[in-house]
Amino acid sequence: MKAESLRKHEVNFPLSPFRFHLIYGLTVNDVSVFVGIFFQTFAVLVHGSETVIPPIKGLSDTDYWTSREALDSKELPKELAIIGGGVIGIEFATFFTSMGVKVKVIEMMPEILGAMDKEASAMLRSEYAKKGVEFHLNTKVTEVNPKEVIVEKDGKTNAIPADKILVSVGRR
Repeated sequence: MKAESLRKHEVNFPLSPFRFHLIYGLTVNDVSVFVGIFFQTFAVLVHGSETVIPPIKGLSDTDYWTSREALDSKELPKELAIIGGGVIGIEFATFFTSMGVKVKVIEMMPEILGAMDKEASAMLRSEYAKKGVEFHLNTKVTEVNPKEVIVEKDGKTNAIPADKILVSVGRR
């Protein structure tokens, strides 16, 4: 990416180039191994992002989770509806399924993991379905409430029950 394009997106640059050194090593079974030294003239330091919260009817009146609340939770829901089948949503589907939670992934696109290889995404979805993850693809969330997610697919409206809703449609 060229510097002009980065500046257009409000990425700031130092006044002059800088250098930093990273010495990388690891210790295995009390034996330290030197791996290498890396020299860098320019780097992009990313300080964080925030969850995108879509304008879904009833969401602001519902005690939903983002990835932050899901990680902080001390309790497991019985049923979890994950709105968004991207990398973060699927990561949480994997975790919560392994903890015995009934997980339902709701994705607007025809396949999970949007930008990834479609064949690999379909294979991964198939494996997770065998483990009990329920997928709702090509499905639009129209409304939520504390006990269910109202969705629309092919002109039909359905309710997907859930004790908790995890919103995972992206980050900015």
